[in-house]
Amino acid sequence: MKTKKIKSGYQTRIWLGERPNRKQVKVSATTVKELKERIQIVKDEYKLSQGLFEPEVTFIEYAKQWLPVHAQTNQLAVKTIEGYAHHINGILSDSSIANKKLFEIKTRNVRAFHNELLEKFSNQYVRNIHSTCRVIFSTAVVEERVMSNPFVITKAPKIDKLNKNSSEVPRERIIDKLLIDKLITKAKDNIKVNDNSQYFKFVAESTYASLLVSYLLGLRPAEIGGIKWSDLKTDNFGTHTLSIERATTVKKLGEDSKCSTQTILKGTKTGRSRKLTIGSAFIKILRDYRKQSLKHFEDPRFNNGLNLMFPTPDGEIMSPKVLSQRFKKILKDITDNEIQRKHVLYDFRHTHASLLLSDGWDIVSVANRLGHSTPQTTLNIYAHFIPNKDSSRVESFENSLLGNNF
Repeated sequence: MKTKKIKSGYQTRIWLGERPNRKQVKVSATTVKELKERIQIVKDEYKLSQGLFEPEVTFIEYAKQWLPVHAQTNQLAVKTIEGYAHHINGILSDSSIANKKLFEIKTRNVRAFHNELLEKFSNQYVRNIHSTCRVIFSTAVVEERVMSNPFVITKAPKIDKLNKNSSEVPRERIIDKLLIDKLITKAKDNIKVNDNSQYFKFVAESTYASLLVSYLLGLRPAEIGGIKWSDLKTDNFGTHTLSIERATTVKKLGEDSKCSTQTILKGTKTGRSRKLTIGSAFIKILRDYRKQSLKHFEDPRFNNGLNLMFPTPDGEIMSPKVLSQRFKKILKDITDNEIQRKHVLYDFRHTHASLLLSDGWDIVSVANRLGHSTPQTTLNIYAHFIPNKDSSRVESFENSLLGNNF
């Protein structure tokens, strides 16, 4: 936005409407901040005068209309839909902005809304609610119901300084080497136990290979079910890589469907793919597993039409919950109740990250391997696993500077 200094403050020009009937108008205000707010008011008033948005729709009415459409369009997971629904029906419906028209909600209203919530909830929870409102308003902007998003202009409350490490993974979530060896050994032994049943032998084989993928590559459980055999490649130099292109999610179906939910494929959590290098020992295990998988799907009763690496025995997309249940079953066979309650499948990912950092990997490389949106996310979760090497580094640094002169 280009602004010009005038005697009374600041001035700019904006376009209203669409070609060929659009017009340019001047907007003035005392400060730049007021100028931005004034621009939004002018645009909103123009929209209202042209009947380009529905002035009678309140925020809570729009939010309730928005959720089912947004969930269907973006194929949201059931848990995500439930989270949005709780925010809309349990928090937003009783808030100070609930019955305001969409175009009436400005930055000052958002700030007052934050203060209202902070009296009841933690900063982190208020940030989550702010995020929900931001997504709702983003759709309203696209639909041209409003000109701008007040939940983008107004920043969410900062994390409590006293609780800034709340996202850190507790050390007790890390699976120790002895337990990992027991888990992998038990999963491998289950293949022999089920040798007489083609169906259950495949379950055991896929469980063994998928647990290794979780441990050695640090994938999210939902990403494991989304891997296709075509994602596994070897280049001309003999380097083996696995591309993480997609994940699985559970979609709610309509009342007329026989099942209430369906597992489907979607993009990764961050919307970006990543490529992981695989060593020679693990590639051999995956190739052996592929041979067994191809043999299983030679049976005409089963069809792996999507070419998935870890489908169900019937060839369908495997829900993350199924793999988690298999992990828990093995854990139950080899440990006591206390350890069973302490660990979940996702702990393989946490363990993988902690081992990389202990091994000296830099934070950017770890973030890329885990598929985090930024290295800061990795630091927030795993910084306490970075070993403190200050003592040896200081000694080396001082020796290099001082030598034998002192």
